[in-house]
Amino acid sequence: MKTNRTISKAIRQIVSKRAGERCEYCQSPLDHSPDPFSVEHILPRAEGGKDTLDNLAYSCQGCNNAKHIAIRGLDPVTGQIEPLYHPRLQP
Repeated sequence: MKTNRTISKAIRQIVSKRAGERCEYCQSPLDHSPDPFSVEHILPRAEGGKDTLDNLAYSCQGCNNAKHIAIRGLDPVTGQIEPLYHPRLQP
């Protein structure tokens, strides 16, 4: 069974406006980027993330590509596995 995995244009506009047209991870402005921004899942679909506004973030391609489907990463200072930045929970 095939499911619709696209985010509507209306939802994309809401997410973009909420973010002030800046990447919610690195704060880079859209108008300074050569590439379009993505609406990405903070908690990836592969980890059970939903297409809800509270789980969607506006992301530049650099941040989106670096994060991909990860939710944790290695802290280079402590050597511990830590949760990645969450733009809804960590302003």
